[in-house]
Amino acid sequence: MEMGLTNVISAGSTMTNAVLGSGKPDSVSTFGSILRLGGSLLIVLGVLLAVVWLLRQWQRIAAKTGPLASLRLIESRSLGSKQALYLVECEGQRMLLGSSPAGLSLLSSIPQTSSSPPTPTPTPNPTANGGPSISTSFADTLIRAITRAT
Repeated sequence: MEMGLTNVISAGSTMTNAVLGSGKPDSVSTFGSILRLGGSLLIVLGVLLAVVWLLRQWQRIAAKTGPLASLRLIESRSLGSKQALYLVECEGQRMLLGSSPAGLSLLSSIPQTSSSPPTPTPTPNPTANGGPSISTSFADTLIRAITRAT
């Protein structure tokens, strides 16, 4: 009877190993699960980064070949915390734009002569007492200020 009891215990432990796994400790299966989870996470992050990179490349290509390809910012100057000047070229025409908290406005349209910056023409002083000219436009004053600064 002793033999039969040993066989039953042996068979029971074999069935337990078959049900619970191969008899390896739990730490090995936990490590494998963590390793599998980490690898899956790296694959997902890699795919996500690849998609973001492709979208950025696509945006750069679309921006170069898009309908606004004829618009070009030549120069910009900050005049203060919320004011700036922009020299923009659109379809061969140069424009001086002013930006302020109130919005964007066209200050002057500048004919394009060459690659050199435009030279402003001085306006005569109509006042007899030698004071500042009232007829000088704001755009002419800004153009002279930019020319002196460069």
